[in-house]
Amino acid sequence: MCPLKVYVRLYAILRDLYGRDNDALELPDGSTVRSVIELLMGRNSELASFLERRLGSLITLVNGLYAPLDQRLSDGDTIDLMPPASGGCDDLGILSRDGMPSVDNILRDARKHAGDEGLGALLIYVGVVKSPVDGANVEELFYEVHREYTMRRFREISEEIKRRYGVKYVRIYHAEGPLKPGDPAMIISIQGVGRRETLEAMRDAIELVKHTTGIWKIERRGDGEYWVLGDGERIERRSVKSGRDPSVSPQ
Repeated sequence: MCPLKVYVRLYAILRDLYGRDNDALELPDGSTVRSVIELLMGRNSELASFLERRLGSLITLVNGLYAPLDQRLSDGDTIDLMPPASGGCDDLGILSRDGMPSVDNILRDARKHAGDEGLGALLIYVGVVKSPVDGANVEELFYEVHREYTMRRFREISEEIKRRYGVKYVRIYHAEGPLKPGDPAMIISIQGVGRRETLEAMRDAIELVKHTTGIWKIERRGDGEYWVLGDGERIERRSVKSGRDPSVSPQ
């Protein structure tokens, strides 16, 4: 049988460990997403070591759509491999540091709905870049984002939170690119009728954004650069041998 030719793209720490951001592969007919991952792991021991205990939380897309590990591939497919994330009148956005909305603006917009719709609770969560970490000063935090996948997840998270808790409005914003200590990285606002369900909704929304989206971060500190994983683990960064490094601005 003719082999399948597929194209794979790697993001964030997977790109660093593999040493490049893409590869063209030939696989036997009947191969799956798992087959691609196993082939890459067989080629790179560092990637294999990283994925062995994280395979179940890996985000995998085929031609831009979510795909389980056992999905069979077709000739010409593009597979995106992404590590687990580290970020009615809804508003969703991936923005630069300068584009993040102010709390005053969020409050002003929220007041438009509170009186007319019986909404008695408004919660605003602002996650900021912290320093020091582990005794080292953080100079910069760089957020890498898979925009298409993350915006789709923002919409899904918004709908899930409203359905599960009965809240009315969910707004999610996340920064992209370089941030300094004290800069806002994530803002979530939720409006509901009562405080109990709104508080529960906020806790859930924060965890879903932190752990189920295509957002990763590089922590640049006085003692080096580290990928920050969703469980707080930090892995020292290595250079990319080929391909564009999105955390470095073009000259």
